[in-house]
Formats: sequence, C-alpha cells, structure tokens
Amino acid sequence: MTAAYLKELGQPHLAFGLDELNEAAQLRFYETLKKHGLKTLHAQRALIDKEYSLDFFAPLERVERVGDAACEVKGWDLIAQGKVGCLVLAGGQGTRLAHTGPKGTIAVGPLTAKSLFERLAERVLWAGRKAQRDLPLAVMTSPLNEAQTKDHFKEHAHYGLKNLSFFTQSTLPFLDGQGNWFLESPGLLAEGPDGNGNALLRFYSSGLWAKWRAEGVELLNVIFVDNPLADPFDAEFIAFAAHQNLDIAMKVIERGTLDEKMGIAALQRGALRVVEYSEFAPAASAGYLYATPGQFCYSMDFIRSLADKGIALKWHLAHKRAENLGKSIPVYKYETFQFDLLEFTAKSAALLYPKEHCYAPLKNKEGDKSIETVRTALLRWDKEVYSALSGLPAPAFPFELEAAFYYPTEELKARMKGRALPHSGYISQDLI
Repeated sequence: MTAAYLKELGQPHLAFGLDELNEAAQLRFYETLKKHGLKTLHAQRALIDKEYSLDFFAPLERVERVGDAACEVKGWDLIAQGKVGCLVLAGGQGTRLAHTGPKGTIAVGPLTAKSLFERLAERVLWAGRKAQRDLPLAVMTSPLNEAQTKDHFKEHAHYGLKNLSFFTQSTLPFLDGQGNWFLESPGLLAEGPDGNGNALLRFYSSGLWAKWRAEGVELLNVIFVDNPLADPFDAEFIAFAAHQNLDIAMKVIERGTLDEKMGIAALQRGALRVVEYSEFAPAASAGYLYATPGQFCYSMDFIRSLADKGIALKWHLAHKRAENLGKSIPVYKYETFQFDLLEFTAKSAALLYPKEHCYAPLKNKEGDKSIETVRTALLRWDKEVYSALSGLPAPAFPFELEAAFYYPTEELKARMKGRALPHSGYISQDLI
C-alpha cells in the first residue's frame, strides 16, 4: 500500500528502509504521506522559482505612537474585566543556539538566569495581580517540543499560573534541493512546524477559543516566546485595538538597517500589509520606515470569522538545514505567517513603539540577536523602568527587576518615587 502510493507521488526513494519497519510504523508513515498528498507537493514545488518584488506595495508613512496614558488606563480596565487573553508562540527548538530542548527553556535572565518561559510566566502573574484576576495564557507548541514544553511547566508547577493551556501547531514536509520530499529516518518524513500563520485557526479548533469566549475574552494578544521584551498584557496596545474596533492591531518599530531580517510594514491599495524580508531586495525598501516585531492583537470575533470561512493562508519559502538519514542538508522550508491575516480585513492599524521597549529577540548563537544582545537589552530596559518609576537616574551597577515593576500598582508607584536602589543584583518589590 505505502510503496504503491509512493509511486503515485513520484517519490519512490522514500521507501528506503521501509521493509525493516513493523506494520504500525508503516501505517503511520502512509498516513503522513496521505495527509499531505500530491497537491501539497506540487504547491510546494511551485514556490521554489517564484519571484518577488515591492512593485505592488507602498510604504506605510503615518502611524500613531505609543504613549497615551488615558488609553493605558482603559486597557487595564479591559484586562481587569477578563476581556483579554494572551497566546505565546513557542513551537521552536533551541538547536541553532546549541541548546537542547524548547527555545522557551533557554536562560536569558541577565543576573538570575531565568528562562524565557519563567520570565513570561512572571509577567503574566504580575499583570494578573495588578488586574486582580487570573489571566488566561495559551502556549502554542509544535510536535517537536510539545512533550518537553508540557514537562517543563509541570516540573516548575506551571510557575504558579492558574489559567494555562497548551495546543500544538501542524507541520509541513521539507523539500530537498531537487524539489523532493526526503526522510529524516526510515519511515519518518522530514517535516517542520508550518509557521505561525495558522496559530489562530489551531487555537480555534483546539476548543480554547470557545472556552475563553465563554469566559468573556474578547481580545487575544499574540507574542513570540523568544522575545522577552514582548508584553503579554500590554494595556495601551489592547485599548488601541478595542477602542478603534480593530480586527487586527499590529505593533511596528522604526527600521534599523535595510537588510535586517524583519518584515516591513507596507500599504497595498491603501490597506495595511507586511512583506517578509526574504521577499524583497533590501535596496528597494529604502523608503519603508517601519518593521513589525511580530506582536498582534486580534478580535476574538475576527478569529471565529476566519475559522467559519475556512481560510487557507499562502506559504512563504525559507532556506534552512535539516537532517536527512543522519546528514545535515540544505532544504526548502514552508511556513505561514500571521501577518497575512491582514488580507482578510480592512479593520487594521499599526501602533509605533520604540524598539528598545518591545523587541529583543533571541535568534542566533552569536552576534546580533544572540543571548548577549538579549541580556544587554533586558538590563537597559530595567534601568529605564526604574528611572520612569523613581524619577532618578539609574545606577551604574547592573540589576534585574522583578516583573512587579513592569505592572506597578499605585502603591508601588508611590513607594518608588525618589527611591534609590539597594546595591543588589535582583530587585524584588519587597526590597523597596
């Protein structure tokens, strides 16, 4: 059965080692092949030679800037009413960073070595204490790290989170340099997570949408786990989305270099769009002022409408490396991106943030966007938070703030005014 189907697919080489597998393993392999099918293979091949340009786009030139205190107050009111949930995209492994396990388990705390997951959980906890309720957090894993991620949270007693849920994204096969599928090992098709674009549909089909909507959630804030400056409950951003009745709110930052690997904010026939960095020549993007750090806020009703319509997002092609029978080879990887959801609504807008307030991603082992640059950004951010609360210049010595300072109560704000820091590496609110 499997061999005949491989012939139909034109992929007979995938039969390597098949005879040595038991019947159950052969059946699983066949079901994987059938799940994707010839239609998927043909669609993937069609993207390999596709050409891209910015010819059909124009720069986004006018955006609102963050910094509206009244809007922030309104956002906290929405959070306190239980109208906001957070989805963190955490399907990645730490392989490129020489780390074994989910990327969220990497230690990034400059002085405490807290992991990305721990820092995220603490932010959710302290935002909840400010709002006086248990805030809902969903973690999207991948088949690569689902078990490890759940085990990690279980081992840490879920970091005290009371409203925590998990669901898993789907996968797509890789293609080799000849445009064929290939094996990771006998009977195991080489696949990878299919990107973040289908996260909302998976969130919906998992049953979490219905559960949260029944609990009163109206807005979903979506962030990446590898960016510890991403705010899971950004009150002003949430209010920006709510009070303009947006289907999608998107954060943007000012671009650095033209060749930085970030999607750029653009307009297409006057509508907000994002163009992936691999799909334009850097020199052609000189007039494009803003990039997206991948932080969005969605209306829950919009998510339902997407699911009801049965939308299918386009794929984007990336060049990666993957294992093929014990060897690392260059491959084509196919992903969907959530910014393509902008094509399904006219009710969208961007809010401009300083880069140093919201974007310090962990992407590389060394150099830019590495553990060193992340820790430097976190130390700098904590100094800014301290100065804003105290009205004093930040001390020269390094320190790391407890997440309570990111969501200060009125009582903590009063205590912080004019308050010098104790000479301590980790500053909890109990020390103030």
